[in-house]
Amino acid sequence: MRSLATVMAEVGYAGDPAELCTAQFTYWQSPPLRPGTRQFLSRVTVPICVVSDVDRADLDAAMAHHGLTFAAVVTSEDVRAYKPDPAMFTRALAALDLGADEVLHVGDSTNADVHGAHAAGIQAAWINHRGHTLPNDTPVAYEITDLTGLIEIIQGRAAASH
Repeated sequence: MRSLATVMAEVGYAGDPAELCTAQFTYWQSPPLRPGTRQFLSRVTVPICVVSDVDRADLDAAMAHHGLTFAAVVTSEDVRAYKPDPAMFTRALAALDLGADEVLHVGDSTNADVHGAHAAGIQAAWINHRGHTLPNDTPVAYEITDLTGLIEIIQGRAAASH
């Protein structure tokens, strides 16, 4: 709030920083689920670790709002770094007790998610829910439009590892 108040003062905005942020914090604590999320979570059989740049309290509130639990949760607040910093992804690997070759990171940001996972040696699936063109230098292993497309990918990876 202090940094926002400083910026607001520098640009001559006389509003209240806390009031300005209320809508954003409310959204972070009760965001809508993306299409296909419940269907995916009802069918997935592998452990999931959420890796998020949202602060712990906000993420915990959002998971409680939707009644969601996961094998592990790693936030930028926990790690003191933000994606694409590889520390976020190595913390997730440690939380799951798995190697980089055993997991697939799934996210909607080519920079934060795909490049961050790649820097940690993890393959990434990109959720392209906006229909964007993938930049040529992006190391995407899979491209999907929502989480329902992920079930077949996970099943295929499991079959290939046996």
